[in-house]
Amino acid sequence: MGKIRSTSLEEKELKRGMIIKAAFELLNQNFEKLPSISEVAKQAGVAKGTVYTYFETKEELFLAVLLSLFHEWAKSFRFESNQVESFLNEFVESLVQRPVLLKLASKAPVVLERNVSEEVFLNYRKGLAKLIDSVATIMKDKFETPQDNLRKKVVLSYNVLIGVWQNCDISDSFKSSLNEHGLEIVNIDFRRDGLAILKPLWGLN
Repeated sequence: MGKIRSTSLEEKELKRGMIIKAAFELLNQNFEKLPSISEVAKQAGVAKGTVYTYFETKEELFLAVLLSLFHEWAKSFRFESNQVESFLNEFVESLVQRPVLLKLASKAPVVLERNVSEEVFLNYRKGLAKLIDSVATIMKDKFETPQDNLRKKVVLSYNVLIGVWQNCDISDSFKSSLNEHGLEIVNIDFRRDGLAILKPLWGLN
């Protein structure tokens, strides 16, 4: 009986993962808007009701997508150098390579988290905290810095970069228009300005 239950749970996790993957694929094709549950169901090859079996709302689904992207992002860090500047460059560049994560993360506090239950919200934040802990644990030995300090710096760095992204996430034509009108000061560059803010936070000049 226990074996049957285990298989059932495995099947449910596989189907849940398939739905999350389908939602990500749609976002990756066009991340200007969140796909509907119907669109996700079609992409996953399941009934609309099946999606609602695993996720009560669209926002809950996309928080799950975001958390899966955070997991993948955290695993991508190489930590090949014990130089803080090298880590910051990797930190910023890794986000540049993940525009879907940035888009979704910028929606999390203002759209996604406001339309889910308290339980879903807490589970999402717990998952985020666990990831931060795992990254800080690895960094602790590399940088010889107390883990609590690293956790705070990682959280602050992430929040800073989301803010930078929100300000630079405009069309190329708008960016060109800003330059043409002498408004370079408010034409935000994610790499340049992100690093400029992070370096003092991490004790670099």
